[in-house]
Amino acid sequence: MAIEIEKLAGEILATTGHLDGRRFIPLTQAITELDKKLGLPRHITSSLRLFWETRNRLIHGGDGRDEDILRAIDSGLKILKVLQTIPREINVVYNPSVILYSDPELTTRIPNIFGVILETRDIKGASKSFQIFPTTYTHFKKGHQVTWEWNMNNVVGQAWYRDSDDLVQGAWASSTEFIGRHLDEL
Repeated sequence: MAIEIEKLAGEILATTGHLDGRRFIPLTQAITELDKKLGLPRHITSSLRLFWETRNRLIHGGDGRDEDILRAIDSGLKILKVLQTIPREINVVYNPSVILYSDPELTTRIPNIFGVILETRDIKGASKSFQIFPTTYTHFKKGHQVTWEWNMNNVVGQAWYRDSDDLVQGAWASSTEFIGRHLDEL
């Protein structure tokens, strides 16, 4: 259960743009950051403390009464349920390398920059949209969920591209570079 809670807390930080380039974050720190950035119910911190203390006693000392174990399981389930209800978007790579142009006639290709099209869904799957962002990264793979991370030092001006229906589309007026990582590689 601790692994599942830790994994989910990390995924939430990653998909809401709060992982800040880290590959891993300890559970207690992840919960603290989620509370600061997104706000968690008051009881989660105390539930986590009870869960974590009991877990450590069991793993490191083998010491735990049945009622302590049941309380820890109950606390762990409460934490999981709260984390599962946090609203967030899921971003999946739809097209990893769209050729971009600096003019609507598509005559001048933008060098060293590609567009990455993301399919964005809410956590319940009720809504879906597509967005395109500039990137210099070439690691994106179609179908992979990505973190929500940006290079704020690289801003790309107006761009156009040809969509899957062979129509010219405006990509953006101005956008910072998307540098998300595949969530399954964290």
